[in-house]
Parts: sequence; C-alpha cells; structure tokens
Amino acid sequence: MSVNGIYTIQPEGHSYIIYKLENKNTINYYQPQVQPLLLNVKENAVYYIVKCKPTFVGYLSLRKVEIIALTPLHFLNCIYSDQFKNIPPTLLDNMLIHMWHDADTIGLYDLKQRYQCSSIKIHSLFKEILGLSFDDYQKIVFKLRRPTH
Repeated sequence: MSVNGIYTIQPEGHSYIIYKLENKNTINYYQPQVQPLLLNVKENAVYYIVKCKPTFVGYLSLRKVEIIALTPLHFLNCIYSDQFKNIPPTLLDNMLIHMWHDADTIGLYDLKQRYQCSSIKIHSLFKEILGLSFDDYQKIVFKLRRPTH
C-alpha cells in the first residue's frame, strides 16, 4: 500500500531483500518485523522487492553475504542462484514450519519437547536469526492465522 510516497509492508513473518534502482543502486536486507516496514518511495527510482523465508536475511547477515548487482537481471540471477536456493533448512526453519501449521496450539514448551532444545536455545535462535523474540514472532503468526470476518 502506498500513501504520499510511503509504501507499507505489513508484518507477516517474512524477510525481504529490496533492490533500489536509482542513480546509485542499493540493496537492503530486512528481517521479519513486528511493526509495518515503511519505505520512502522516490518517484524516479525502481524497486525490486523479494519476499523471502523468515530466516533468509538472518542467515545472509550472519554469514556476511553481500549481494552486489549492477542490474535488476543480475540481482534476480543472484537471488535465484544455487548458492541461495540450496541453503539447507535448519532447526529454526523446522520450528517455524511447525509454528505456522499449529499456530493456535503450539507454545515454547511444545517446541522444546519436539526439538529437544532448551528455552534459552530457542529464544537465542529467534533473536539471532530473526531479530525478534519467540513471543513476538508467535504473535505475528497467530494474528495471520486467525480468521477475519
């Protein structure tokens, strides 16, 4: 949604990579957000927004992977390259899948039991990879899974 040059991306538990094509091309990473992501859109710029799995940007940041692209086609080729497509799922990815499927009933205790991890380990993974607490991410998932009438 765009209002007065501000484009809003509502929180939905995903990460984003945004390539801005302007005089100086820039690529920005955004981890999942609790608040809407507000982009100040410039009239003479073109934006390519890639919606990624929740953990993707966190992994790129931790591994200090920097995408350098001179053109939109090169940017898209980088994103869809084997290097990025073949990042194996991790423990946190599996936990997130479980949360999305059982959002109404899953809690920290359930994840601890199923994945044989401590609460500290789970909280640490969420903060380190997603930049959000377990509780904040769970609220996003629960809100999105709730039926709206």
